[in-house]
Amino acid sequence: MGDLWKGPNFIEVDAGENDMNIASIAWGISLGVGLFTFAKGMRQTIKSWRRGRRMNHYIILLWLEWTSSCIMSAVTWCYLRNYIPGGFPVFFTLIFLWCIQLQALIQIIINRIAILMVNRQNAKRLKIYSFLIILCINISVFTIWIPARLQVNKTWIDINKVWDRIEKVIFLVVDAGLNLYFIHLVRSRLIANGLTKYTRLFRFNLGMIAVSMTMDILLIAMMSLPNDIVYVQFHPLAYLVKLHIEMNMADLIIKVVKASNNSDYPDYSGSRSHSTQKKSSKQTGKSKVPSAMFVGGNTTFIEANTDDIELVDRLEGGIQKTTRTEVVVKQTRRSEYDDVASDTGSTRQLQREHFTV
Repeated sequence: MGDLWKGPNFIEVDAGENDMNIASIAWGISLGVGLFTFAKGMRQTIKSWRRGRRMNHYIILLWLEWTSSCIMSAVTWCYLRNYIPGGFPVFFTLIFLWCIQLQALIQIIINRIAILMVNRQNAKRLKIYSFLIILCINISVFTIWIPARLQVNKTWIDINKVWDRIEKVIFLVVDAGLNLYFIHLVRSRLIANGLTKYTRLFRFNLGMIAVSMTMDILLIAMMSLPNDIVYVQFHPLAYLVKLHIEMNMADLIIKVVKASNNSDYPDYSGSRSHSTQKKSSKQTGKSKVPSAMFVGGNTTFIEANTDDIELVDRLEGGIQKTTRTEVVVKQTRRSEYDDVASDTGSTRQLQREHFTV
């Protein structure tokens, strides 16, 4: 019965010593990254739970990504060691876990982007379109990769060698495109409007894009190994690293939102700043933090919720900016006032003489 799941000329994987060394190194690193990611995920989950909130989308996606990556890492290593026989069940399991990894990671990135999107419908459409694009990739891999691994015939194997690389390049482009769009929003809607404290987030995201793309390129490069199944061991490693990046990004966004931005205007007096903050706390609520103080009395506030994790769920309108304008009356010296009064009187006299109606 088991042979019905395999091609007529199916050959079990034969991973040599070098192959297993490479796979074991990847699995060991995956275990290490997985432990760090688990610890950070538990901290974020506990914080969210203590606040009496329900499990939000971010937490659910986080644990879906982590669980699927860890299970895939273990299953792949056991398959390479021949602890698990090859066949449709194991290949279906690997592809199913891989699909969860892709969808969860993309939705986590879009949740981060949605914070800066004013139009919630555009954010919703972005989620749907991205889901459909990744779904098409998932279906194609189900259709091509599994028959190729079952060694149904040489045609499927040859098609898979080409398409497997193409679909990874497509995902790389989608991943990089979403992150570049986030950078564009940070720069055009926050930094360009005077919120220079978001420069830190801008630079951090640039570095993380480089790391994320490096993991995708490494994954594509591993497909050129003599044993073309060993690269699967690098899948969970790449996505665990990407997940850890997203978790750090979520923490950084909240820290930057809550941080005071007083580096640009050191001449703004401390007493006046304190007074402004006190007034703003009454007006905007406990969760709103003063962020940037503009010349001319304009004070910008960013509405930051008190939850380090539930930023997207609890900010329905994204990061919101409230501008309050203060009119400052400057007292002049008596002599200057007399001059102004004299000029005003002369002007009135001139108007009476030449512009009498």
